[in-house]
Amino acid sequence: MDSLPLEQAKEIHDIVAGEIRECSIRMSWQWYFNAAYSLVTASMFLMMLAWTVRTELRDVIGVAAFDVVFGTLMGSIGALLSIASRGDRLTLDANAGAVLHRTEGLARVLVGMAGALLAALAFKGRLLLNSFDAKGSTLATLLFLHFVAGASERLVPSLIAKVDAAHAETKQKDK
Repeated sequence: MDSLPLEQAKEIHDIVAGEIRECSIRMSWQWYFNAAYSLVTASMFLMMLAWTVRTELRDVIGVAAFDVVFGTLMGSIGALLSIASRGDRLTLDANAGAVLHRTEGLARVLVGMAGALLAALAFKGRLLLNSFDAKGSTLATLLFLHFVAGASERLVPSLIAKVDAAHAETKQKDK
């Protein structure tokens, strides 16, 4: 009889510990994804605004610059898709604090946007898809590329490796 209260206490402890873990995960997810969603929402707002005044904006900054900026913003949507699809594999702990989780959520979207920017510059500089001939809209093709670059952690490193290899080959020829 004496062990029954101890067993009940252990069961209650385990239940409460599980509830605390679940609450910690929910809180962490909220911090992480709210930060990411906020940045993507701001990017989408800027995309809609830029699209609304695209003619005037293209006259001021040029068509190529508009495409690069617009596509970089598109990269945020690709990044959000990527982090949302991996959400179940994230290891989050509320004990790390809100600032860390918010920073991580923002950083992942910003990295996606940086990847989209790099892909846009590579496309415009004919370093990426050099022989590609868009059958439809070049802007639509570019936006698709930006979306993929924002979502892919492998595209940007492979692009950098390709540029490095081309640079090394050029140096070798110069010797």
